[in-house]
Order: sequence, then structure tokens, then C-alpha cells
Amino acid sequence: MNQVDGAWRALYAERLWGEGLVVLRSGKLLGCDPQYFYEGDYTVSDDGRLSARIHVRHYAGLRRSIFQRGAAVTLEEYSAELQGRIIGSEARLTGTVINADYEFGIVLTRIIPR
Repeated sequence: MNQVDGAWRALYAERLWGEGLVVLRSGKLLGCDPQYFYEGDYTVSDDGRLSARIHVRHYAGLRRSIFQRGAAVTLEEYSAELQGRIIGSEARLTGTVINADYEFGIVLTRIIPR
């Protein structure tokens, strides 16, 4: 187990409309919220920088936008890159959709282990 392995609560920082759960373990990321499932890979540098590449897929309910620009923009499926820093039990990340001009923010808070 490394310094980030565990379960994290994800809060969508830009729209503040929802949250999800992310599990980080040995370089793999899995998570979901009531509408989307996400999976991918991540790395953490010695200075606490987290980088991830994720694939996001809609699976149920309404498609809701978390993007900073174009509040009406919703995507069925997309890939994104995330960058940010882990400080203690919190990570603040900025995401960019690959091959599109959409950005979003996510705040992760560790819930297991504390």
C-alpha cells in the first residue's frame, strides 16, 4: 500500500452539484457517482503531485455537466487527464478532456484509511 491507496470522496468543484467515490490502489483508479463510472491509471511523484488518465462512461440517470465552460455540455463517454497535488488527506485536481476544450475541477478527500 502506498501513500494514496484507499477510498476517496470526490467532490466536483466547479459545479458543486455532486460527488462520487474513487478507489486508488497500486496505480489503478476506479470510481463512480450516480450517473458515471470512471477507471484509469495514476502516478504520484515524491513531492505529492498526482497525475491520472481516466475514462469516464455514463451508465444511469441524467447526464450532468461538470465542465467549467458550457454548462449545457454533457458527454456520454470521454477520456481525461487529471493533474494536482495531494496535501495530507486532500487532493485538488484539475482535469482536461482529451481532444476537447473542456476543463473541470475535483477535490478528493481520503475516507479510508484515515
